[in-house]
Amino acid sequence: MQSAIIVGIGKVLMIKRLIFTFIILGVLSISGMPDSSLAAANDCPDSDLNASDKSPLRSMPVYDQDGTGTCYAHAAAEMVDFWRLQHGTQSTELINPVYAAWVDHYENRNIFLTEKTTSAGHCSEAIDSLKSQGYCKNSQVEACLAEYKKKGPFSDAELVHFLETIYENYTIYTKENSYDRAVRLTKKDPWVGGKCDSLATTLKTKDLLGVSATQLMSDLFANCKPKQSLSNIPNPHDYNDWTDQDITGRIDTALNNKAPVAISMCSKVFDDPKHYRGLIGDSGTFSNFYTRDSSSNIKKDCGSHAVLITGRAKIDGVCKYMIRNSWGAFWKGARGTQCACISEAGQYQEVCYSSHPQEYVGCWYSKQDLIPNIYKVTTL
Repeated sequence: MQSAIIVGIGKVLMIKRLIFTFIILGVLSISGMPDSSLAAANDCPDSDLNASDKSPLRSMPVYDQDGTGTCYAHAAAEMVDFWRLQHGTQSTELINPVYAAWVDHYENRNIFLTEKTTSAGHCSEAIDSLKSQGYCKNSQVEACLAEYKKKGPFSDAELVHFLETIYENYTIYTKENSYDRAVRLTKKDPWVGGKCDSLATTLKTKDLLGVSATQLMSDLFANCKPKQSLSNIPNPHDYNDWTDQDITGRIDTALNNKAPVAISMCSKVFDDPKHYRGLIGDSGTFSNFYTRDSSSNIKKDCGSHAVLITGRAKIDGVCKYMIRNSWGAFWKGARGTQCACISEAGQYQEVCYSSHPQEYVGCWYSKQDLIPNIYKVTTL
């Protein structure tokens, strides 16, 4: 009898629990609590900084770094220019990425440095240098560089690449003439090697290399005055020790605030976006002792590169981020990649369907493919 009573009580309790569960579910449904399908529909709100005609990005060219190692300077210049234009600063003349690269050298590089370092992670340092030194008008920078550009002839990117290579290989700690050694190594460079003889002679005659980075900057941009102050630009912040979820959060927060994000990433993902994973570590195990950007965590074939993320949208049911690259206005990523463009008529197309657009402003990469290849995020 006692056991039967216990069983009966158990059944009553079970029925009460079921009734309570149905009541809770009904309340949640009535109150508009999102179910999993609704939550999934809202996990990628549209935030495309390119869409508005008034976006600062519409005033900024899609640069071509011409295969040089100045991606960090292009990203830094665009980040600062976006902030300036967005906040209505008086001067609307854009910062020349060549100048951004050399200001970074002027402030942060050692004249005795002989080993080339990864440049993709230097975006925040370049921003700090611009804040400290200010910038010259683009027209002034071009006037300062004109004499040296025509010697190649060089593009802006080729010239700064040549000068950076000279600079990085110039050292007094060598048995041979240091300048000749630097030029010899530069001539082997596949990008500018065949153009550098005339310019090398000119630089040597003018003693442009000098004995310090300070003298080099002074000689290159002697007529670049007065400089525009950038002291009001926010300080950049780097994030490299977070999980995939946290990295995504940093990017999303910036985009929600209508600001682009600079990322240091593995460019190899552009060749094989659905399979390549540039970071070795499990995203859930990053800690203060094992950061995303540690050398032991990045694959050797990564192809370190700095770009901007300027948009987020759900396209064909997939959450994607827009990459604004510095590889020219007709870079379209890997075959089959969806890209945004400015059409022949000057209209913005989130997914380009124009046959001959004016330019491509960025390409879309899925969150799933992109995040595991990002090892540093920089925001303002």
